[in-house]
Amino acid sequence: MARVDSLLSASSIQALIGRFVDSKAQATIKQALDIAYKASLFQYEGRTIRFALAFDLDGQRMRPVQRFSKKFELTPKQLQAISAAFRPESHCLVIAATKADGSFPAIIGTAPRPRSTVPPPQLYQPSVVVDVEAPGIVSLTIGESKAVFRRGEIYERSLGFTGLPLKRETERLIHEVCNPKESRDPLLLHGEQPQAQVTLHDWALQDAETRSIINRSACRLYDQTLESIARKMLKARRGGAVLLLPESCKTDKLVHGGRWYKSPDSQVFDQLVLMLRLEAISRQLFTGTPKSGETKCRFSAAGERYASEQVRPALRSTLASLDNACQHCSDLTEADGATILGTDFGIRGFSAKLSSFHNPLPEPLTTFLETRGNRHRSMAGAIASQPGAIGLVVSQDGDVTVFTHEPGCGISHGEIVL
Repeated sequence: MARVDSLLSASSIQALIGRFVDSKAQATIKQALDIAYKASLFQYEGRTIRFALAFDLDGQRMRPVQRFSKKFELTPKQLQAISAAFRPESHCLVIAATKADGSFPAIIGTAPRPRSTVPPPQLYQPSVVVDVEAPGIVSLTIGESKAVFRRGEIYERSLGFTGLPLKRETERLIHEVCNPKESRDPLLLHGEQPQAQVTLHDWALQDAETRSIINRSACRLYDQTLESIARKMLKARRGGAVLLLPESCKTDKLVHGGRWYKSPDSQVFDQLVLMLRLEAISRQLFTGTPKSGETKCRFSAAGERYASEQVRPALRSTLASLDNACQHCSDLTEADGATILGTDFGIRGFSAKLSSFHNPLPEPLTTFLETRGNRHRSMAGAIASQPGAIGLVVSQDGDVTVFTHEPGCGISHGEIVL
């Protein structure tokens, strides 16, 4: 069984540790991990504590630190008392060593949580953050790499959503985006600048470039949408299950009971389509080369105003609508039972019970399920019986598991680090 300081040895973390974190700073981080883990095992006034620790390292680009009038020794008791005042999603407690050898870490102040930055990581020292997300669950994030200690095991961010067997659905999404039946959006057609409108004729003239942009973005946006639903389920801390089924799948043998809609609610898919169309427009305005001389003239004459007054506000509005749609999917999982979506994210029903299945499962999955509950086992059985399906299970303790069944390849599973 691994120790919490084994996070420093995780492959994705170790590569960055060697480049950006010296031995003294490593000693500070190692001690902080141990103290954070011990603090996570206790409650503060009946509440489970959550906090984030950032490290004041030489060369790190951190936002200004709001320093305390004195340093507080980093102990489980101090963490329990101070962390209640700060949300880890937005603020970190800043840690620095009080001795030259990196020992005796202390809390010196607070700072906004470090965010991703535009320059590539070789140009700056990436931020180092330790998070306590639940009792006994501690994560270490360096730049964009993350490893989590849970139940004596280490999980890395590399077990992510990218690469799920969603080819058929992304092809449908791309087709819908590239073949609008009307103008791409009334907001874009009826703007203040008629010369800046983008019509179906313009869209057809730039078809090849449009498809290239959308092809690059569709899979990423699809994966991020599924990840967003999972993150919102995690935030609710109640656990839940989502079963995504192909359009052709009959549900009567897979699930029973539940509340069902007469027709699927397509709000997530509709927002995905609009997001991709707007992204294509945005990129064409600044990087594209329209084939029509007339279109090129119109874009160059009013492109900046068109982008600032119509495209960018529409992108922000659509992103907010997509986030609300993902939140709605997450909220449905709080009812007992599974939420049933199409693999196009169309909401079919919720509070459904998965039927019992006795299909043989591969040995690695059988071993995995030995330490999991009924929710995982019933989801695994449902996915094994339905090619093309995807299952998402979020546990109350922070585990996120994805089950997939790619036609011809059988069922597979992975624990996701978010």
